[in-house]
Amino acid sequence: MSGEVKEDVPLTKAAESLASSDETVADDSKKVYKEKQDDEDDEDENLSTWMKFRQSGYLVIIVSFCAFVIDNLLIFGVEPLLPDILRVITYPNSVTEWDARKMFKVENGKGGNVTGNNTYDYLEDSTRIGIIVAAKPAASLLTNFVAGYVVERFGHREPLIFGSFIQAIACVGFAFAPNFGLLLLARAIQGIGASFSVVPAMALVAHRFPGDAERSKVMGFVGSGVHVGSGLAFPFAALTYQFLGRRTPFYILAAMSVLDGIMRLFISANKKDKKKANGVTISDYWSILTDGYIIVAMAGHFAFYFAFGVFMATAPAWMMSRLHAEIWQMGIILFISVVILLTTQNITGYFAVTHGRWKFIFVSFILYGVPMFFYPLCKTIWEVIAVEFPLRVGNGIFLGIIYALLGTIVDQRHNSNYGVIYGLHMSFFTLAVIIGPLAGGFLLNYMSFSWLYRGTAIYVSLHALTALAFKKF
Repeated sequence: MSGEVKEDVPLTKAAESLASSDETVADDSKKVYKEKQDDEDDEDENLSTWMKFRQSGYLVIIVSFCAFVIDNLLIFGVEPLLPDILRVITYPNSVTEWDARKMFKVENGKGGNVTGNNTYDYLEDSTRIGIIVAAKPAASLLTNFVAGYVVERFGHREPLIFGSFIQAIACVGFAFAPNFGLLLLARAIQGIGASFSVVPAMALVAHRFPGDAERSKVMGFVGSGVHVGSGLAFPFAALTYQFLGRRTPFYILAAMSVLDGIMRLFISANKKDKKKANGVTISDYWSILTDGYIIVAMAGHFAFYFAFGVFMATAPAWMMSRLHAEIWQMGIILFISVVILLTTQNITGYFAVTHGRWKFIFVSFILYGVPMFFYPLCKTIWEVIAVEFPLRVGNGIFLGIIYALLGTIVDQRHNSNYGVIYGLHMSFFTLAVIIGPLAGGFLLNYMSFSWLYRGTAIYVSLHALTALAFKKF
């Protein structure tokens, strides 16, 4: 017994010595960490109030939010105005058929058919309108990758500043472009400015707020800039364009871009802005690209934005030419549409998970496709609201589901590679808004407006069957 006790003593002492050593190491680590934190706190205390503000997350949030608002003000404010801008710079002495009717009524005291060499039909320029609408996303598609590389190479601040002033130049181009070529160039410059605004803004938010909970909260607020910009864009642009002059909305947007650029100058890097490698390989990209569920989801997403591109390239011209809509009337209708879309999008998330995402996806395609089939039957601008309501509800339902669905798929099948999946999502979005306007403008030369919308409606509605693929999610 005594021998066994003697053998246990050295082991006990060794264990105690090892435990003591671990405690010492732990204490030393805590001391080092505490000293590091104290040093950082001392550095923060030594900073002036102005420098603290420049390095604060609040400034990052403000700048990033404004980047999304201004980008979407430009996108959704400029595009519906393009038909009339193109008319003014191409045929400066022309009048629309509706304006001609009003002048004829005033001069003769009665209505009637109006014909003349200077009467302009917006639908005749559908191809050129489609090209200009597609120029911005085409430029963004090419420069998104460049912007990402520049951010990794030089940081966030310089690309952000560059992007804001490029957008200001684009606004000036829209205001003063004397011909189609320079208008197209201004549109392409707008796409470049968008890439160097949105990409570094999102990257800066991701680096400045590394915690998942905090980052999600901030990303949600910053992302709401998309909805604010798109919701305010056309009413703002339409009212200022109609009542304050053709160049006024672009003067205001240029001034906003410059002011946002000045705010971006104030941003100062801090320790949280250091980059980290994401470890994503080519095989990760290939695995996601060839995943059947993701292919189906992206095909549906493409269908929605393809239809949206067709709408943006043809509907404003059709409303002005066939329904004799005023710019401000279209502004009100599109504003109502955006409100419906955003309300539906925010409500959908509360019910989709518990009741089955696939059911909501199925309904969203039907609600989007069927009203689009009947869109050409509208006889007045106000009848459009009745068609827009279900159409935008369907659009909102889909957008309220697709982002979470993509995240769930990569969680279960691809090690939570969120960057890859959402980058792929943006690529499909960009391609859709390039091809949609081009196809809409081109096909309108070979088929009627009615059959263009009926064909697009059938294409979207058929994707409802793909919702069955997502029953397990």
